[in-house]
Amino acid sequence: MTKNKKEFAFPPEKEMEKVIKRFSDPNYNRVNIGLMPDASELDKSKYNICQSISCYKRINKLTPGELSKKIRISKERTKDILF
Repeated sequence: MTKNKKEFAFPPEKEMEKVIKRFSDPNYNRVNIGLMPDASELDKSKYNICQSISCYKRINKLTPGELSKKIRISKERTKDILF
């Protein structure tokens, strides 16, 4: 291994337990589940629109704030779309 490369290591067991506990909470709303295979056409359309907006942001190297101004919606709603 060269000096410039860091060796990968998993986080400590206590940290892993803490994260798993947080994500397992049914009231925790920041877990990205993805699109289910049996999703409705409406959900598929929403997903595709969000993916397109996210791709546009990455290609144009925009911050969430810059993107929210460009698409004329609040920063909070923009964060929801990007999530």
